[in-house]
Amino acid sequence: MNLETKKNYNLSFLIIIINIIVFFLSLILYNMEIIRLNLYLGLNPTLFVEYKHYWTPITYMFAHGNISHLFFNMFALFIFGHSLEQKMGSIPFITYYFVTGVLAGLFSLLLYWFFHINVLLIGASGAIYALLFAYAVFYPNRKLYFWGIVPISPPVLILIYTAIDLYSQIFGSTNIAHLTHLSGLLFAYLFFRLVYKINPLFIFMNYKKFTK
Repeated sequence: MNLETKKNYNLSFLIIIINIIVFFLSLILYNMEIIRLNLYLGLNPTLFVEYKHYWTPITYMFAHGNISHLFFNMFALFIFGHSLEQKMGSIPFITYYFVTGVLAGLFSLLLYWFFHINVLLIGASGAIYALLFAYAVFYPNRKLYFWGIVPISPPVLILIYTAIDLYSQIFGSTNIAHLTHLSGLLFAYLFFRLVYKINPLFIFMNYKKFTK
């Protein structure tokens, strides 16, 4: 699979910087009892429908609940984002990031609304899962480390995370938006099929045949 490397503006690093600024700004404003910024940035069925917070499908990706939430998302963006931006080009990369992130948020929001679950979606995880998916498509034989220990190929890691999120969504009771993670993978798949005319499942099932 040869994809011509296009002009790179390091937009992945810019996204990381913006996320960090937003997190600490929201923390400062909250501690000063001025405003709970995440309520205006996060994606919520009631706020979106009744209070017309139509900007939140984008801004929810820049809001994070705590420092670990921010760290792991930005670490993943740092790891995957640079390689993908080099591969795809900055404009296609940023388009992919926001399209998959926005659609993951809206789709999971619709499902939460349908099942009368009033959640506040915050974090870049939907888009991050889409980046992991893209990384598995473009670099199926590169080694990643599951939990930082076990070497594993990206397509296998996708399978593991899908199983974990499915199980956790059905049987778990945490405040993690597993549905948004799964939606990120879904729209990443559709993006590759519709835009790049690539069948990711073929690559995943035959990843050992592809060069690193």
